[in-house]
Amino acid sequence: GAAPSAPAFLPARAGRENQRYDEQGRRLVAGCIVVREQAEGGERECLMINSSKEPTKWIFPKGGWETDETVEAAAVRETLEESGADSEIVRKLGWFGDATPACIFEAKLVTLHDSWAEVGERKRLWMPLSKAIESCKHPFMAEAIRALKDSPRA
Repeated sequence: GAAPSAPAFLPARAGRENQRYDEQGRRLVAGCIVVREQAEGGERECLMINSSKEPTKWIFPKGGWETDETVEAAAVRETLEESGADSEIVRKLGWFGDATPACIFEAKLVTLHDSWAEVGERKRLWMPLSKAIESCKHPFMAEAIRALKDSPRA
């Protein structure tokens, strides 16, 4: 089974002293595309949050993979910190992005908390996958959502 998740009110981790880097010195990150099915065969939706740097732009939760955790744990932790969503990984979608390689997972929602580490900084929104692809701030994120959308359901 999945490891128990931390309470939603834990503060977000700060600082980069425990960050993982690859052999080229690039910071490694991890994130989740949290997906929910729609009734009557509608398009699946994913949970998007606004960028802290550009609040009008949308992203999915992701952040630094630290030395004391697995890449899966980092993805789930970052998703909780940034969106308030406790999630369970469904499958690995792969590594995306060049400047900062990101390991991205498809996940399903366990609990959506009303209060979370970055609640004051982030809005969150369920978006159909096709709209999320169009609305994404980063091309690598659009690519990851497209990979999820175009692959058979897990």
